[in-house]
Amino acid sequence: MRREEALDRIVALAAEHDLSARDIAARLPASTTGGNRLTRLLGIVGGVFVFAGLCALIGLQWEALNASARVIITLGPGVSCFILALLAIDDERRQHVSAPLLWIAALLTPTGLLVAFDEFGRGGPWQAAVLITCATLVVQYAVALARTGYLFCLFVIAFFATSFWYVLLDWIDMDWRWIALTLGTAWTLAGLHCQRSRHDRLSPMFLFFGPLAALSGWFDMVQGSLIEPSFLIAAVGLVFLGVARESRTLNVAGTLAIL
Repeated sequence: MRREEALDRIVALAAEHDLSARDIAARLPASTTGGNRLTRLLGIVGGVFVFAGLCALIGLQWEALNASARVIITLGPGVSCFILALLAIDDERRQHVSAPLLWIAALLTPTGLLVAFDEFGRGGPWQAAVLITCATLVVQYAVALARTGYLFCLFVIAFFATSFWYVLLDWIDMDWRWIALTLGTAWTLAGLHCQRSRHDRLSPMFLFFGPLAALSGWFDMVQGSLIEPSFLIAAVGLVFLGVARESRTLNVAGTLAIL
């Protein structure tokens, strides 16, 4: 009876102070939670092997599948994983599976959409299919970001938004140097904005690849011309900006550009 009374008191205290089972487990000794960690590790490894086996099986049987089966087997799991991830976020016991499901959906959904365009399309430029796919993923993960607040949803949005603009600008025959300068500048501004927001953990990615892309486009434009020294000025200015904004990432990017 003492054990039952103790459990009742624990439940009452947890309800009174709004504590979850995960909060309580985090305070237990390592010997108590070690088995749970091992179980999770084995579950993740097993899931990876199952997922890899399914991908290999699909690859081996791809030629034997008809058009509908190919779309269902690629797009279907992506859409299902996305819906299940949004449903799991409302259940405290299953919130931990929401993030992996969103990652899987980010891989399978664009693949399935492109397969659908390839199987049921009636010709036309491939850029149109890619633009629709990228726009769909941006909208989809904007909803996921608002629903879950997961930081990697913003990464997925940035990736597909950049892909959208790259394909669009390339489609209208814009010079790759101007594309690199435009998108690199956009990524740099996004990184500076993220640095002062709650998404600051994402800023190093923007502040590293953005300036390097912009400077690579600018270097190719001014190389061998009278304004070639402007590249060095821009690179040094990037280092000064990194010092002013206390960003080691900008310092590293600027230093690499100078070298």
